[in-house]
Amino acid sequence: MKRQLVKPVTAVLAASLMMSVFTACNSKGGKSKREGRKISEDTPWYNSTVVDPELGYDKDRDADYVYSDMIGSDDKYIYVYTNGSYEVFNEDDWENYDWKANEISVVSVIDRDTFETVRSINLTNMLTGNESIYSAYCSDGKIIGVASGWDDETYVVNNFEVVIDPETGKIVDRYETADDSQNGEEFTVGDYKIKVMNTWTEESSYCTLVVTSPDGNEKKIELKEHDKDVYGVTAAFSIDKDNVLVPASSNDGTIYYEVNLVTGELSKGKEEDYSWMDISSIYYAFNASDGNVYYTSPIGISKIDVSKKTTEEIFNYSWSDVDRNIVTNLELADVTDDSFILCGSVYKDGPYGSDTDFMNLDITLVRLQKADKNPHVGKTILELYSSYGYVDEEISKQIREYNNTNGNYFIEVTDRYSDNSYSYSDVNSDDEAAEREMDYFSTVGNKLSMDIINGEGPDMFLNISFYDSLKKEEYLEDLTPYVGKLKSDKYFTNVLDLFKNDGKLYNVPICFGVTGIQTDAQYAGKSGVGFTTEEYEKFLKDTLNGTDVLTSGQAYYFAQLFDYMKDKFIVKGKADFSAPEFKVLAEYVKNNVPESSRSWDEMTDDDSENSQIIVNGAIVDTEYTGPATYSLCYGYYSYVFMVEQLNGATSILGLPSADGRGPLASPGTTIAISAHACDVDACGEFVKMLMSDDVQKEYATNGSLVLNREIFREIGMEAMDYYNTISIQESYIYDGSPAPKNKITFSSDTLDALENCILSCASLSSQDADIEKILIEEMPAYFSGQKDINEVIKVAENRVQKVLAERG
Repeated sequence: MKRQLVKPVTAVLAASLMMSVFTACNSKGGKSKREGRKISEDTPWYNSTVVDPELGYDKDRDADYVYSDMIGSDDKYIYVYTNGSYEVFNEDDWENYDWKANEISVVSVIDRDTFETVRSINLTNMLTGNESIYSAYCSDGKIIGVASGWDDETYVVNNFEVVIDPETGKIVDRYETADDSQNGEEFTVGDYKIKVMNTWTEESSYCTLVVTSPDGNEKKIELKEHDKDVYGVTAAFSIDKDNVLVPASSNDGTIYYEVNLVTGELSKGKEEDYSWMDISSIYYAFNASDGNVYYTSPIGISKIDVSKKTTEEIFNYSWSDVDRNIVTNLELADVTDDSFILCGSVYKDGPYGSDTDFMNLDITLVRLQKADKNPHVGKTILELYSSYGYVDEEISKQIREYNNTNGNYFIEVTDRYSDNSYSYSDVNSDDEAAEREMDYFSTVGNKLSMDIINGEGPDMFLNISFYDSLKKEEYLEDLTPYVGKLKSDKYFTNVLDLFKNDGKLYNVPICFGVTGIQTDAQYAGKSGVGFTTEEYEKFLKDTLNGTDVLTSGQAYYFAQLFDYMKDKFIVKGKADFSAPEFKVLAEYVKNNVPESSRSWDEMTDDDSENSQIIVNGAIVDTEYTGPATYSLCYGYYSYVFMVEQLNGATSILGLPSADGRGPLASPGTTIAISAHACDVDACGEFVKMLMSDDVQKEYATNGSLVLNREIFREIGMEAMDYYNTISIQESYIYDGSPAPKNKITFSSDTLDALENCILSCASLSSQDADIEKILIEEMPAYFSGQKDINEVIKVAENRVQKVLAERG
């Protein structure tokens, strides 16, 4: 795979460092400050109404899973399909089991003006015998039930659809469908309707557009390529009254089909003609009556006008009192001049971060109605950057609290550095994924640094502590004055210290995690908290039977260990790879790590790999029963999940190192302030809010690890007691078998062990992508025997030092 190298920050940045002193509006401590925008009289404001509608199934019965989805809307109604299964207890007579008695399959017809459910249509008993409706969608004001059935004697399955009148709930038509086709999206463009049929066969995947003209005639147009698979269509854009653009996803990127709706003629547009359109960011498209396409994002709602080749943000969620954590993943049901309706499922954690509600997703409806005036006119906007615009529930709550109580400032969320061009669709190994991630971090980090130093960046930043290159006083403000002097008996000050650079706190962790090797304490090296490379080599061979829990190839493995011990190699802007620890890590990797990571295709051949899941940010294997795993523990639940999985192993140890140090502290939610913010103190007030005991308690109650040790223990004991009442792995049993009983009883001893893991953290999980790239390029010459280690050190150290010097 050809690497796409991103150059480090060059002398342009160094020049910007000098020029920035002339770009100021006001100054504090000699630093230039960006000039904040004011909320003007014409800035819109929207009031919100949030409703969880009645969905027509029995919520008093326990359910194995429930999933709801908006399947359509019109001038009168919003249609929601809910499917799932009630929980089955002690069922022994499976031969005579009445599966329909436990099936959930309901279409809710919801009044779009009142958000009240006017009718629930139960699809479960509409068909008899072996026939059932397993999905639904809307078309031409009718509900279409997607169904199948089988013959008792031949077991031949037939697929068909039934047409249901939403006013009466009765079936009015039925027709057969192809065995290998499935309905996709449906769009209305002008007077035409476009229905997408997705087809998957052993030979290929393709889509068929069923275009219905105003007079009712249908044309079928195949989106099929002989050398690639076409997976689906998420939007249809009007080019003019007769032609539409239909971007289709494929295993070779996006294909821009142009379709003449009158003649059915199909052609391919040039990719460069649509480079202005960020098609990868469009998940939920809505074709409005004005001929434009609208779509939602974590930031707000945007409009695409293909004829003008423009994408315009028409609504930012910051212009409303709505909880942005709710609306982040909703889709549009309606757009008018003064309102929006959004609809969708909102994922909610179970108590203390558990996944007990993971499979139960109901529908939330949100109406955003334009107000007569904006109540925040005249306030100065503080721009808060968050990658891709995502903020968690508590941050969203605190932003609203700040905006409602601060008379001079208003926080607005931005994602302006997010880059959707970094696709992982062609990635097939851990090494390739790490390379792609480094490219992203390098590009975004360099953009951030340039804008910050020029006074053009945001005022505050969420979750940028991974960017080592920004941890300097030229870029970020020392937040120590806003955190205060914390005592180690009340706070995990060892974690806070790991976030400091040369004694300055550029990022405050509101919550955090612990990353390392989770195993039994008996396997730890002499330090008791980690492994030297010699100790880990023995652990790898004797205990792990040669199968490492760290899965990268040599170059990326070394970069990971380098980051882990970078305090030995880069000190106060000076690179020194002559330290003996550098050679110790290099020799270990050369002798014990394969050249490349295994491909994911190869890994899926192993049964254990097919059972991998993510639990609160931690990748775990529900079938793994070995003695250790690489753990990314971001909360109580992911910790006890692995304790249960590993039969009581409560230690999270460090990675192989030269000194046997402990595990890494991993950033959870972090906050930083630009050194060039328009008002650092105003931003600092927000930091103080996030560090309050109330906010710390909210994060802990949601299952996160927090700095406040008293709250950590108070909520932690509540969590342990709760976990003893549930099956820890219940959410990951999909075959109908009973939930397994916990093997481990969680107690204060469990919490003590987790606390000791936190106290043993010795490094911070972060990365300097530009420096890692250099090591990944240079170290293989030593691993392969082409160069002596000293030759490699000389070249790598020189290149790294140049990067550090260019940053100033």
